[in-house]
Amino acid sequence: MGIFLFKPGGFWPAGLIAIAIGSLCVTSAQTAESAEHTTSIEGQRPAYYARIRDDGSVKSVSMSPTALRLDMNSGNSIKAEAADFKPVTYWFGKSVLNRKMLARISSVYTVPRIRTVPIVSSGGDWVVAEFFGAGSHIPNCRYEMLRKTVLTQYVLDSRGRVMRIADIGWQTDSADPRRTDEHVMYVGKYRTWIRAYDVDSRGDLRLVAAAWSTRSQEHRSGDLPPAENELVFGNVRGKQLWANKRNFEAALGLDLAARAILVRQYGGD
Repeated sequence: MGIFLFKPGGFWPAGLIAIAIGSLCVTSAQTAESAEHTTSIEGQRPAYYARIRDDGSVKSVSMSPTALRLDMNSGNSIKAEAADFKPVTYWFGKSVLNRKMLARISSVYTVPRIRTVPIVSSGGDWVVAEFFGAGSHIPNCRYEMLRKTVLTQYVLDSRGRVMRIADIGWQTDSADPRRTDEHVMYVGKYRTWIRAYDVDSRGDLRLVAAAWSTRSQEHRSGDLPPAENELVFGNVRGKQLWANKRNFEAALGLDLAARAILVRQYGGD
């Protein structure tokens, strides 16, 4: 008799879950655009799908998030249409997690790791990505990303609470109307490309800084990103405060290139 895992409304065979998780992981691995050779393996109890490097270290492992519940939080737990949570993928640097450690899946907690979960069910390219330090269940950082492109950065405090939000793009794909309202999309007559908000203890947002283009007043969501030298970095009253993006990010505690995620996930420097 096969192994079955419970989900709300019925049971799934473990093999089918591994296939579904494997499809998600393959999508994410292809996104990495890496020439690194890996071998795929599957496990059960819990069901997982992993990619193993030639040196025996784990590159990624995908599974139900409930297998590692301590890493779940309100910002990274996304429900699927069937009311269960969407599978997650963990990513590891070279020689961080040996494949033998997967025999006890909680060993994942003991090493530095990136955790990604798809925002939509159609694929794994649009994700919430977080970095966890070894032994910690509080993420150091959180991003919404489309492949390697940052859409939103959430700056977190030591307890994992969101302190600042930075949205990037001529439009924001957010269900929060405070981040899509017309008054935050413009500084004066110019469309904003970056919008940075402070978040207080009650969850209220206040737009504190922005970057806008003076090249054109109107932009559609599909328009190309502006060159950095086209942007003005300043406050919401339209006053320039920073000479460039580097100074803008440093002043606001941002990393809009998501180096904490991309360097560890894709092996860049």
